Amino acid sequence: MISSAPKLRSDLVIRRQETAGGTVFVVKDPVSGNFFRFREAEHFIAQQLDGETPLDVIRQKAEEEFGATLPPETLRAFVKNLAKTHLLETEETSSRKRGGQKRIRGSVLYLRFKVLDPSRLLDRLIPRLRFFFTPHFLVLSTALILLGAATVITNSRELIQDLSQIYRISSIPLFMAIIFFVVSLHEFAHGLTCKYFGGEVHEMGFLLMYFQPALYCNVSDAWLFPEKSKRLWVGFAGPYFELFLWALAALAWRVTDSETWINSLALIVTTTSGVKTLLNLNPFLKYDGYYMLSDYLEIPNLRRKAYRYVGTLMERVLFLPRTPVEFPQRERSTLLTYGLIAAVSSFTLIGYILVTAGGYLIENRQPTVFLLSSGFLGLKVRRRYRKLFGKAADPEDDGEDFKTSDGAESPEPDKPAKSKRKKSGAWHRPAIWTALAVAALVISFLVHLQLRITGAFNVLPIENADVRTAVDGIIARIYVDEGDKVKAGDLIARLLDDAPRAELLKVESDLAAKRARLQMLVAGPRAEEIALATKAVETGNSKLKQARDLYEQAKRGREERLALTETTIKKAEERLQFGLKNLEMFQTLIDEKLGSRMQLDEAAEQVAVRKRELEEARAQKLVLLAEDLAEARTNVAVTEKELKEAESRLQLLLAGTRKEEIQALEADIKRSEADQAFLRVQLAGTQILSPATGVVATPSRELKELKGQLVKQGDLIAKVFDLKTVTAQIVISEKEIAPIEVGQKVVLRTRAHPDQTFYGNVTSIATSAQGSSSAGEKTAPSASSSVSANKTIIVTTEIDNSSLLLKPEMTGQAKISCGPRRIVELITWRTARALKVDVWSWW
Repeated sequence: MISSAPKLRSDLVIRRQETAGGTVFVVKDPVSGNFFRFREAEHFIAQQLDGETPLDVIRQKAEEEFGATLPPETLRAFVKNLAKTHLLETEETSSRKRGGQKRIRGSVLYLRFKVLDPSRLLDRLIPRLRFFFTPHFLVLSTALILLGAATVITNSRELIQDLSQIYRISSIPLFMAIIFFVVSLHEFAHGLTCKYFGGEVHEMGFLLMYFQPALYCNVSDAWLFPEKSKRLWVGFAGPYFELFLWALAALAWRVTDSETWINSLALIVTTTSGVKTLLNLNPFLKYDGYYMLSDYLEIPNLRRKAYRYVGTLMERVLFLPRTPVEFPQRERSTLLTYGLIAAVSSFTLIGYILVTAGGYLIENRQPTVFLLSSGFLGLKVRRRYRKLFGKAADPEDDGEDFKTSDGAESPEPDKPAKSKRKKSGAWHRPAIWTALAVAALVISFLVHLQLRITGAFNVLPIENADVRTAVDGIIARIYVDEGDKVKAGDLIARLLDDAPRAELLKVESDLAAKRARLQMLVAGPRAEEIALATKAVETGNSKLKQARDLYEQAKRGREERLALTETTIKKAEERLQFGLKNLEMFQTLIDEKLGSRMQLDEAAEQVAVRKRELEEARAQKLVLLAEDLAEARTNVAVTEKELKEAESRLQLLLAGTRKEEIQALEADIKRSEADQAFLRVQLAGTQILSPATGVVATPSRELKELKGQLVKQGDLIAKVFDLKTVTAQIVISEKEIAPIEVGQKVVLRTRAHPDQTFYGNVTSIATSAQGSSSAGEKTAPSASSSVSANKTIIVTTEIDNSSLLLKPEMTGQAKISCGPRRIVELITWRTARALKVDVWSWW
């Protein structure tokens, strides 16, 4: 029950602010921590509520102040709203003051846990951290952030590689600890900035937003700042300081060794803070970016108002009962834009989560979890529905700090009354909807639309010819370049042919000699050859006779010399005997002293001479005995051998050529001819020719690098594609393959030429499904593949490519026209394929 003279609470904090929409007054309830915005008329009336002045007197003062009429019921509604929000002095507000704020506030979906009052800590930190609020730090930090961004962009590949090395389940606690530390600094940056500008910060804690954990720092006092710039700086301080930490971490990661713990910590901060800051600055999520946008536009509770404005427009379009809600003209375009983007993105995200997560749960047979998750998402959809159509619950559930009453009467003095139209059209709304439903039903059964199946495709040439080497060798020259048009048999490249050419000449020369010899063998000996051989035999006989005569003569001469030597030896022996006797005689005379010494010496000398003569004669005999007439016997043997050879040659000539000799020579000739053919093939293989007509598809760089390289038989030199007609392999889900038939029309557009349309017909449909993959990529079936995995079927079409616009491996989207169907059939067909087959296993 409201008294006749209500009183505004004296502990309220009120600040005046100038906005684009006029002067407003921000009111803070220090007990609940809630904030309110009053316009000038509302503020004037609230200030008159002193507990003594009756409402009629206040109404009269307001009419005098603003020069317009203020209906009593409007004033009472405003005062009632003040009492409802606990801004008036009542027994309930007194008990609320004694109770203070609760540590746990909010709802199940938006729950805040107050952990500490950081006011004293922030007061002690401000003097020590004033450098962070100077222009020098702003310039330095901006430069570091830009440098960090450049570092991350230029080293993105290394960043991903390093992250993959530490991205393990065991690293989750470390990730969480670092994120908690960085977020704490983020929130302290909010609180310090608010304190620096003169605000109060009495709450820091833990937040559960839709069961997602987060930290928070209540800097709602920033709404009391008259300057918009200060309010924006308070909101921007957290993400900006986190960006500063991110830049420091990025630079530390780049300059430190990857095996150090500093590098690992810097890598975690770089990856987590970068992504988190992007999400934090997203104005369509209720984080810092949203509150900064709300402060910049000077539209408190921007999200809730935008939803409500879009809901009002939907009520108008759908002829639904409307609750009269007025929105300032300057805010309508902003609310419409923000509301549409936020609503569409929110409902799209919820639908995506429902489809993907729900599909996973259904595939893994978790219907209970699926139903619970669907219920939770249903709550979120219900909340957004209530926001759209003005049925939202307590704004505190969404974390709104400006408490308003959209739709409640404002105590603004009345303007000239406008005529109200009667809802004369309300009675025929059911009839309109019924007519529309009947028309839609008739159209769905009578109107036919084309059933089109879409799928990704990639382009392949109609013929893909590989140019390969037939022999081993070194590439001497490449005659084509990328994009050159060639015909079948055109020269592509040439190998060095010096070695096979020289070997071929050698084999051909040897083969010619063997063939000539074969002709000689087949023709047989000539008369001249026989006569010559006969003469050679006669000459051999003559030489043999002569050699034998010479041998006999030498033998007789040796015997005569031997006899003469025997005679000489006998004479020498006799003379020696005679000399020895004389020597013995003279020795006896000397002993008897009858002879002279001279005679004895002469006798001794004669004995020595006779001994030498005997030795010479005996030596000459030995020489004659050793002489075996070897030269004469050798001459006889050589002559006999030559005679036998001449006689054998004559016998061969007289007998003719043997058949076996001719056959052996013919076999040898065939072997040489095989060597000749092989070398000719080898020599021809040095000329690398195009096997098909088409366009050279090998890059120029690769072709140029081939010159001078050693290649093996079968190595790839180039690719030649026939691009006048190409094929497109379209990947179609197995769920949509049923209506596709050979011959159906296909319309295609590539990413390279999105403004041009290509046409073709279905030429073939794969006989088996394969694992989900990119167009044209085939995956080998495995026993471990999931039965419920997404399967695709390749559909092939041929496309005329006379313009050569389509290149191999180009990708795009194709539409296959499967014939007209009734709209109801199309809806049924699409609906049946939207449901998973696994659902049928639940019953």
